[in-house]
Amino acid sequence: MNEEKLNTFKIELLQAIINCDDVEKLNKVKVILNEKHFSVREETSQYTAKKNEDVVPENFYDELEKDFELYQKGKLEAKSWDEVKRGLKERINILS
Repeated sequence: MNEEKLNTFKIELLQAIINCDDVEKLNKVKVILNEKHFSVREETSQYTAKKNEDVVPENFYDELEKDFELYQKGKLEAKSWDEVKRGLKERINILS
């Protein structure tokens, strides 16, 4: 793709982003654009891997904040770690 076509394509993407009201889609675009690539070199071959520093979607933090506010107001039921462990041991026999 030559430089002129590339710039036209970028402008089309920017217009699509500006016109988009879907936060989930915009977050996905953000994650894709922020992906970091790195290479690992061994003696005879080279591998390329993606390093994604945005593993947790931004909207997850919003939900976490809402739940924490409800918890602080006493409107969200919570269990202690000991209760969670005991329940897991009883149901699926893990953490023994």
